[in-house]
Amino acid sequence: MHSLLGGPRWEGDYVDIATGPVTELDAPRPGPVRRFFAGRPAAMPAVVIVAFVAGVAVSTVDPLQSRSVIAAVVIAAVGAAALAFRRSHPLPVAGAMGALAVGAVAVTGQLAGVELGVGFALYAVAIAHTTPTAWLTAAVTTAASLLAVWLWEEPTVDPVATGRSGALVLTDDRWASSAGVLVMAPAGL
Repeated sequence: MHSLLGGPRWEGDYVDIATGPVTELDAPRPGPVRRFFAGRPAAMPAVVIVAFVAGVAVSTVDPLQSRSVIAAVVIAAVGAAALAFRRSHPLPVAGAMGALAVGAVAVTGQLAGVELGVGFALYAVAIAHTTPTAWLTAAVTTAASLLAVWLWEEPTVDPVATGRSGALVLTDDRWASSAGVLVMAPAGL
């Protein structure tokens, strides 16, 4: 037997997988988290926006620089506004988040946690569009973010290490930022 969505339907402990792959829609009983979000369609976008803003705040705010607070507020506001439309307009939001990543590196000298927003946007693209479109979008946003990181990211003060005679030590975080981009882009897909 088949469900109304065309996939196999559970009958007791038996699933007819010969007619197609089993998807989460075919699960016999959704778990408590899925039931919670299914009944509250505005909850998940709020979780995504709060997670993004928290990531930007943690990544950007540096007590040694006053411009980082202003930059964090602007980056968080622009990213949150874009992510609010990720379900209805996934491709423009992915483009906006890629541009925001480039802009964040150009203005603050760091990626500023925007890679999380890029991952959220790419997830929406992967859900709404074909696989080639999702991978192409991921490739473009990843390439733009990586290029910005390697061109403009500034060294940061290492809060733990000290040099000779107690001098501050600068660290090059481009490899770590690149890893963040390379992890979040495919994770969104």
